[in-house]
Amino acid sequence: MYLNPSLNHKVRFAEYKRGNLESIGRMIIRSWYWLLFALFLGLAMGHLYLLSAPKYYSTNALLKFEEKKSEISELINIRNVYDRTNKIESEKSIIRSRTIVSNSLRALKYEASYYLSNGLNKIETYPHNPFETRILHKSRLDEYEDFTIKAIDDRKYELCFTFKDKQFFKVYEFGMDISLPGLTLNVSDSRKKPDKNGTYILKIHNQDELFERINRSLKLDATQNISLLSLQFTDHNPTFATDFLNALIKEYLIFDRKQRSTAALQTSTFINS
Repeated sequence: MYLNPSLNHKVRFAEYKRGNLESIGRMIIRSWYWLLFALFLGLAMGHLYLLSAPKYYSTNALLKFEEKKSEISELINIRNVYDRTNKIESEKSIIRSRTIVSNSLRALKYEASYYLSNGLNKIETYPHNPFETRILHKSRLDEYEDFTIKAIDDRKYELCFTFKDKQFFKVYEFGMDISLPGLTLNVSDSRKKPDKNGTYILKIHNQDELFERINRSLKLDATQNISLLSLQFTDHNPTFATDFLNALIKEYLIFDRKQRSTAALQTSTFINS
């Protein structure tokens, strides 16, 4: 009987493949507990990641622009300060400007933030800060690290910090000005009484870093309606996200009113000259 060599080769390969699959199947059956362990380990690691990963919240708003021109402006053919074709881009630049952002943060008294640690991550206490902190001077802020505050009683607190790789523990009274090398601050007790058993992490904001953080989290997009601008701000603190976006819009409107008043005054001066 004659067998085709190619057919014989295919039969042997099929038997070899089937044998390998059977071996793999028996190995899987014998090691089922390892597969189950790997599955539970993956689920546990995923759950741990979800617990430790910082959460972010987004706040949205719409800003509507009104284009009003007076009869006098039409008669003397005075162009608006911003070209209509680039109005949205111009307004976006103004909203993102350091002046508007700084005024918004100043209105929120966001010179410093307080955090509590739950072991996995830090939770910001804003807007219920345990202390009111005013930064009077900060020329060497980069040399300081790891500020923590713990209330001792209703009059005193302990301030810990690292300066030039040296750790310091000092006790101060609430309301007094603290003069450190290149840094002056005042910490007073807030209406929310701090936990005397809790230690709060104090972060004094570097204005340049804070400005970059705000601009990364702020998204401005033009809508299909040419007179509407969509604003979106994302932050790990939902209350701060809402408060900052409201403050940003408020400061922009104040700036816009001042610009309009200045333009009207210039128009009046031009006509009367």
